[in-house]
Amino acid sequence: RFQRLVKVTLPLLIPAFSAGTILVALYVLSDFGVVSLLRYQTFVNTIYEQMSGRYDYSSAASLSTILIGFTLVLFIFQENLKKRRQYTSPKNRACNLSLFKLGFLKWPALFFSCSVVIIGLVLPLGILVYWFIQSFGSVGEAAIWGTTAKELVRSGINSLSISALVATVAVVLALPLAYWSVRKPQSMIGKCLGWMSQSGIALPGVLIALGLSLVFSRAAPKLSFSVIALFFAFLVHFFAQGLQMTQAGLAQISEKLEEGSRMLGCSALKTFWRVTRPLLSPALSTAWILVFLSSMRELPASLLLRPAGFDPLTVRIWIAASEGFYEQSAAPALLVILLSLPLVVILTRNKYDYQSSEILK
Repeated sequence: RFQRLVKVTLPLLIPAFSAGTILVALYVLSDFGVVSLLRYQTFVNTIYEQMSGRYDYSSAASLSTILIGFTLVLFIFQENLKKRRQYTSPKNRACNLSLFKLGFLKWPALFFSCSVVIIGLVLPLGILVYWFIQSFGSVGEAAIWGTTAKELVRSGINSLSISALVATVAVVLALPLAYWSVRKPQSMIGKCLGWMSQSGIALPGVLIALGLSLVFSRAAPKLSFSVIALFFAFLVHFFAQGLQMTQAGLAQISEKLEEGSRMLGCSALKTFWRVTRPLLSPALSTAWILVFLSSMRELPASLLLRPAGFDPLTVRIWIAASEGFYEQSAAPALLVILLSLPLVVILTRNKYDYQSSEILK
C-alpha cells in the first residue's frame, strides 16, 4: 500500500497539489488584512505605506513588479514540476476501490478532523451567533452602525450578483486558455498568456482597484467607480483560481478519449460536450465555487470601486467592525456564511463518476 501511495497515487496528484500550492502561495503574497492586524511586515504592507503615507506611486509600482516576479517564479516551478509527466491512464479503466480500515489510527484521525471543524467553523460561527444575539440589545451610539433587514437583503443580492457574474466569466475565459496550455504544453505563447493572466492574484486588491480607477478615469471617466470597474477588479484578482482548477482537471483527462471521439466522426464541439465536459465538470464546478467565494469576501476593491448605493456584505461588515462595533457586524457576516455553505455542500455531494466506456457509448 505504501509503495502504491508513493509511486502511483501521489505522482498522479501532482496537478492538484501544484494548483493548490500555487493558489495558497499567491493568496498569502497578496493578503493585506491578516498581516496588517498582526503587524507582520510584508510587501503588501510596504506597498500600502508607499501609497497611503508617502504617496510614492512609483515605488509602489516597483514593489508590485517584484510581486509579479515572484508569481512568475512560482509558475515556472509548477511548469517544471509537471514537465514530461503523464497524469492519465492510457487504458482509462475503472477499478473498484476497497474500504481501507484505519484500525487504532481512527481515533487520532477523528480527533484531528473534529478539531479542524471546531476551530475553523463551530467556534467562529458560535461567536458570530453570540454577537448577533447581543446586537438586539444595542442601543444609543452602537445602533447607528446596525443594518436593517432591507439593507441586509439588498447587500446580499449585490454580493451574490457580482460574485456569480465574476465566477461565470472567469470559468468561461479560463477554459480555452487551459486547453491551450495543457493540450499544447510546448507553446510559449500559451504559457506566457497563462502566467500573465494569473499574476493579478499576487497583487493586493487595493492596488488593483487603484490601477483600474486610474485607467477608467483616463479612458471612461463615468466607469471609474461603477459595478463594471468592480467586476474587472474581481476578475483580475481571482482569475488564477479558475484557471488553475481547470488546468488541473484537464491534465487528468486523457487526450486519447478526444481523439477517439473525433475518429468516430464527432466534431470538436460535440466531442467537448459529450466527452470532455462531463469529465471536466468537477473541476469546472470547483473553479466556479472558488472564484465565487473569493469574490464574496473581497473587501479592498469593494471599498474603493463600489458605486453609491451598491454595498456588498463585506462593506457592511467593515463599516461596523472598523469602529469596534462587532455585534453589529455579526448579521452580514452570518449572511455571508449562510450564502457560502450551500455551495460547499453542493461541491462535496455533486460527484461525477463518468468512465471512458460510458462516455463513448
